[in-house]
Amino acid sequence: MTSMGANKIGPRSQNQALALTSKCLHAAVDSGIILSNPAKSMTKTPEKKAQITPLNENQVLALLDKYKGTFMCSRLHIAFCGLWQGESLGLQWSDINFEEGAMRVHRQVQVVDGVRMFVKLKTESSVRTVILSDTALDALKHQKALTARMRLAAGTNWIDNDLVFPNLKSSFQQPKLDYQRWRAALDSCGIARRSLHSARHTAGTLLYANDVGIETIRRVLGHSSVGLTSRTYVHNAEKPLRQAAESMNNIYKKKSGSAA
Repeated sequence: MTSMGANKIGPRSQNQALALTSKCLHAAVDSGIILSNPAKSMTKTPEKKAQITPLNENQVLALLDKYKGTFMCSRLHIAFCGLWQGESLGLQWSDINFEEGAMRVHRQVQVVDGVRMFVKLKTESSVRTVILSDTALDALKHQKALTARMRLAAGTNWIDNDLVFPNLKSSFQQPKLDYQRWRAALDSCGIARRSLHSARHTAGTLLYANDVGIETIRRVLGHSSVGLTSRTYVHNAEKPLRQAAESMNNIYKKKSGSAA
């Protein structure tokens, strides 16, 4: 682990390497190849978690209004539905049910052996159906018309992968370009830059701030437990805190009234 740190390999990668090594050595112990697992006594490298700041409601509305009627509007709507970037870029039209107003999230795009491809989501709870807002559906209808024009422009170079957000040749979008577009959108609205993952946090905090229950938010985001949802995504919701303060105000008013 010391040599990994010296070679500027990050704490997360170090801990992943330790976990894999420990698992292999544990199997060796079970097989009688070695007597004990030396990795068991090793401590994890402390990881500094990046600060993620969700957008507020006004910022979300400003972005959607700015990009209404464009490719970016539908991409923003999907981001604010709480999808991971890989889930968004792997979304296919067959996953969108316009009649039911629903979106099926059951795969993502990842790089495997240097090739970008569809892979299954990590857990069963990650597979979910998200009900879409009317404005999100309208944005997706516009996006479908846009991809149809892209298909005509590409001609025989177009190999239909049914992607909602394809590149000009119908293949997977580059995540780096997707992030650059997100950053440019924030800049255009005078919003401080932050990670694309902040959009997922934004979904959780805005839903919670507008009185959506934790269990429902868990299902929307595809979490395995309500505890994870509560710890990770609702900590920045301001509205419940203001409601709590107002409740305390009412208590104090009652107390001062009875004292009079």
